[in-house]
Amino acid sequence: PYITIYIHNGTASIPIEALVDSGSDGMVIHAGLAKDLGIDSDKCPRKSLGGATGLKEGFTADVSYEVDGFPKETIETKAIFIPDLPVACLVGQEDLFKRFIVQFEKSNNVLKLSKVSK
Repeated sequence: PYITIYIHNGTASIPIEALVDSGSDGMVIHAGLAKDLGIDSDKCPRKSLGGATGLKEGFTADVSYEVDGFPKETIETKAIFIPDLPVACLVGQEDLFKRFIVQFEKSNNVLKLSKVSK
């Protein structure tokens, strides 16, 4: 399931379709989008990321994002940028799932998000 998010870095902002991944700890972004966000990968710390397809090398940068339909709920996070990510972006446990109740209805092909009550 995908959701529309708006990723921000300083004054740069891009809309993107992000895969909601309950198996991902946090945000993972295709490295090709770093330039659109004004991020210089040469100045970013390097990091390895392990997943179902093995160990991948990338870099990290601080970004923020908003989920479409929830414009006042800005999520600040450290994203990992991976060059050969098969999707544009993944959002996962540490960011999305801590701020929203995420419900999948596979039989109806529906994803529902609602804010976590404080």
